[in-house]
Amino acid sequence: MRIGQISLAYQPINGGQEVYINELIKIFRAAGIESQVYQTKRKGNYEHTQMVPRIPFLHRLLPGVDQHVFNLFLYLIFKKELNAEDLVICHYAIHSLPVWKLKKKVIVLSHGIEWYPEQKSLNTFIKENVYKKALYRFVTVANDTDYFRHFGIDVEPGKKYFEEISPGKWFIPNCVDTEYFQKTEGIKELNDKNFIFVPRQIVPDRGIHLAIESFYHFHKTHKDYFLYIAGAPLNGKYYNFCLDLVNKFSLKDKVIFLGRIAREILPNYYSSAKLCLIPTIRREGTSLSALESMACGTATISTDVAGLKDLPTEKVSLDPVEMSMGMLKVLDNVGEITKYQAGITRNIFNKHNWMNAWLNVINKNFNI
Repeated sequence: MRIGQISLAYQPINGGQEVYINELIKIFRAAGIESQVYQTKRKGNYEHTQMVPRIPFLHRLLPGVDQHVFNLFLYLIFKKELNAEDLVICHYAIHSLPVWKLKKKVIVLSHGIEWYPEQKSLNTFIKENVYKKALYRFVTVANDTDYFRHFGIDVEPGKKYFEEISPGKWFIPNCVDTEYFQKTEGIKELNDKNFIFVPRQIVPDRGIHLAIESFYHFHKTHKDYFLYIAGAPLNGKYYNFCLDLVNKFSLKDKVIFLGRIAREILPNYYSSAKLCLIPTIRREGTSLSALESMACGTATISTDVAGLKDLPTEKVSLDPVEMSMGMLKVLDNVGEITKYQAGITRNIFNKHNWMNAWLNVINKNFNI
């Protein structure tokens, strides 16, 4: 048996979605199931992949068009291969269009709402309609309950983990390898530093500017603290905007941009940090970074948006002053909060539960 996965990105692995795909491949392999990923063409040779042609630089002229070009080439070139797969998992409903006729062997997987519901654009209108129709056409797995509520399915945040919440609609939150992500000795040169860790890509939705603004208020009473931001890209309009904020608040020596941190040493950074901050503004699933941090025994604060509602993070508002106050509150009770978060993360959001839930979806809905 072989399962095909459709995703705009997989190799090289840079973000949470790519990690998710890689972990799916591992659990399928353990169950004797082969995998193949259909992704946008990238340099390099990778296992389990079919490279779909792309038109370089087109996205610079027409933002968002890459998804549609990918779908078109996927349908035109790989239709026969997709028909031959025993099962197809589409990462985001927009990529169910090339396999729309394969209703009985398709799973749509949502990593969170990927459009801007507040924007009344043609792109939003198209995606809303495609995603809603796909939700009721295909078996759907979402990694957060916000996605289901957006389309009118009633489920409370943080409830019904790993359950079929309505026929063919499954809530399987992101989970982490709790054997890999656990408390370590940290990084020697950082263990004596007081720093708040922000493991986020440098893009507006991830709220890097909000982290800097809240740290400015926090720093007024905690001069010995640093803000370490781990993510990319370290260039572009938004990155420069964040640098301007750092300079505006005279925090040049206190806010450190680390760039992308290799997964192999991430547990050490989490373990050295005093707090972890997930300042997402919108478009987030059940954040892997938040789960990794809590599994490593680091008190974790997040906003209360989208999929973050399903996690046991300490919630703060999008107001930078209130966020800074939340950080102070957590520091005052860090031991109890750390113990609580680590316990829930390791008991619920672990790979054993995640693997069993996925195999349950496949066995129950496809009799494989």
